[in-house]
Amino acid sequence: MAVAVAPESPGASHLPPLPADAAAPVVPPAGPLAAPGGGFDARYSVPARLGQPGTGSGGAAGMPPGGEPAPLVRPHAPTRRVPAVAVLAVVALVVGGWFGWQSFNGGEGPPAGTAGYLDGGGVAHEPFNQGYSARFPRTPTETSQSFSAAGVTITMQLSIIEDDQWELGVGSMDMGVALPASELEAMAEQAAAASGSALGRVTVTEHEGRPALDVDMEGPDGYPARMLVVVDGTRVLVAIVHSSSATDDLYDELVESLHLTSPVPV
Repeated sequence: MAVAVAPESPGASHLPPLPADAAAPVVPPAGPLAAPGGGFDARYSVPARLGQPGTGSGGAAGMPPGGEPAPLVRPHAPTRRVPAVAVLAVVALVVGGWFGWQSFNGGEGPPAGTAGYLDGGGVAHEPFNQGYSARFPRTPTETSQSFSAAGVTITMQLSIIEDDQWELGVGSMDMGVALPASELEAMAEQAAAASGSALGRVTVTEHEGRPALDVDMEGPDGYPARMLVVVDGTRVLVAIVHSSSATDDLYDELVESLHLTSPVPV
């Protein structure tokens, strides 16, 4: 019996159809890579590797399960160190320009207003946050002066009495850096020059365990002045007396009463 064969359509395949179980393989969706040693680690996920936000059993991409993100480290700005020579120049200007360096007329015995002080009287004075206390003949005036040199500005806080025949005071400066004790004598020389005074005896000493300098000067008016410079860490303290008479006695009273209130630097 003859069998009718249907005509082939153009392009028809002569291959038999594939069985159902041989169909084209299905590619599973991309997932996280396995961490070394097995197990899931969000750090190996595709979003994490691409730097994109993602989630997983551990939370945000790039963060270990149950962990905290690493802190952001910002570089610190370099600390500006003030050269000692610049500090020295400013301190000299401050001390040299501190007093009015009044012109006295002279006299005999203690100048008026100081007799009780030389007998142990006077007023105890401790300015706020200036690192010292001292005894004065009377309540001093508190003021401040700022000076600049070599790009450095320093402010001296002053407690001062200016009378007709004498001047007496204590100044405090926080410079931010320690002034080397070896530079004290140079500072005294510059201070004398800045004030137009003649520098006399200079003695390296200590005051309450801090490096200090005891300085004799002759003021522009020809009358004596005495100055104590103390380095207390980053603070410089200056006690000074300029008088027509009894200068040494007034200076001794002031220096003996000068107590430093900050801890001794280690």
